[in-house]
Amino acid sequence: MTTKSTVLVVSSTGMLGSKIVAALLDKGNINVLAMVRSSNDSNEENRQKIDEMKAKGAVIVEGFISASYHKSLDGTKVVNYAQWKSQADWQAFTQDPQGAALGEKIKQVGIKASEASSYQVQRVIEA
Repeated sequence: MTTKSTVLVVSSTGMLGSKIVAALLDKGNINVLAMVRSSNDSNEENRQKIDEMKAKGAVIVEGFISASYHKSLDGTKVVNYAQWKSQADWQAFTQDPQGAALGEKIKQVGIKASEASSYQVQRVIEA
């Protein structure tokens, strides 16, 4: 018996993200976690995309804002900086069985040690 792969798609309501989600769901053998800021998006087009993704079987993950992955120059360390709308949204993702399974897969990419911490934004400085 073949197990389904799980794919996490960020910016799922964006022009490219929504097309990626649709293509993965059309394959029929992939679990899709579609990350969105909110399923109650004020943009009618985004709400329609979310409804279509749900109808086709995607799991909607709310509250995700962004993620940045930085690899050390010697290739031995990775820093993941992810932003979520709230601590509750992050916890819901990590407690969801598919989200937890995805987290385990990420740990298996050769990172020798992993440490997770939560922080609160105090200031943003832009150029």
